[in-house]
Amino acid sequence: MKIAVASDLAGFPLKPRIIQKLGGLGHETVDLGTDSTDPVDYPDHSRAAVELVRPYIGARFSGAERHNRRLGKIARFKETFGR
Repeated sequence: MKIAVASDLAGFPLKPRIIQKLGGLGHETVDLGTDSTDPVDYPDHSRAAVELVRPYIGARFSGAERHNRRLGKIARFKETFGR
């Protein structure tokens, strides 16, 4: 699964650990910033994440096997990270 990761300056120190953990679980990450602990406006980075997923918001699922398979993956992801 491809996962977008973004943070503000306070979350920056944790971001490498999160990216490493996700990679170790077989996920591809897209780092959307920030790239330092310098002051930053977090909406800039959250906007990048929204633009990345916008095409998928409101997607229609036909019930085809591939859609059910993907929904199963999302459910398993939630079980793992939703705790």
